[in-house]
Amino acid sequence: MIMVLGLGIACGPLVELEADPNAPPRFMPPCNPAQDSGRGDQRCCSDDPSTLSGELPAYQGLEIPGSAPSFSERNNDLSRFGRRLEAHPRGGEGLLAAGVEDCPIPCNPTWPDDAIDSVCGLERECCQTVELDPKDCVIDTDTGRYRPVTGEDIGELTFWRSHDHVTHQDPDGNACLQLAQGNVSNPEFTGCVRHLTVANQRGFCTELGADQQCPQDQPGYVDPCEQLNGG
Repeated sequence: MIMVLGLGIACGPLVELEADPNAPPRFMPPCNPAQDSGRGDQRCCSDDPSTLSGELPAYQGLEIPGSAPSFSERNNDLSRFGRRLEAHPRGGEGLLAAGVEDCPIPCNPTWPDDAIDSVCGLERECCQTVELDPKDCVIDTDTGRYRPVTGEDIGELTFWRSHDHVTHQDPDGNACLQLAQGNVSNPEFTGCVRHLTVANQRGFCTELGADQQCPQDQPGYVDPCEQLNGG
């Protein structure tokens, strides 16, 4: 339990089972790797690139400087959010670690461009995979406006319980506690909790067609937090 701390798209490595290569990328219903990782012909690949330190995820074999991801790659099954994909080779464009071979590379759409380039490569974008829900939004105490909640808000604007939000990673902090060997005093627990996210910070490295845009970048799209701010 958390303690109060006080795309149918042509997507590079991402191939949706119902994909239409001519359709614009769109948000899709998530699967839950923690409940059904789906080894074999299909697998539920986590879309969460977060790390305990806040550095970029140092995915195995991809030469990305950073630290180990908390909820993807070897920790894929700790994640509550991902996409169910066909498991087949994708020309080295996906993850390389055992158990998640060829899963698409998780990324954070809110990273600066140079970070996205470092993780995804120059030819791909970072597309958000799941849409935010209005319950994922909190009022920022500095601006007075709604914004997506983060782990940094735990103990002030949220308790991160299961019913508090909709797309929040690791509600109640059980996976973070597991990463900290069951010790809430372990700095790894605090690092994990502080870097928990909702859907706006989770996505996949995606190869887009010439006229395509990520769902969150399409003309006219307003995310639920901005809708609460009046659009």
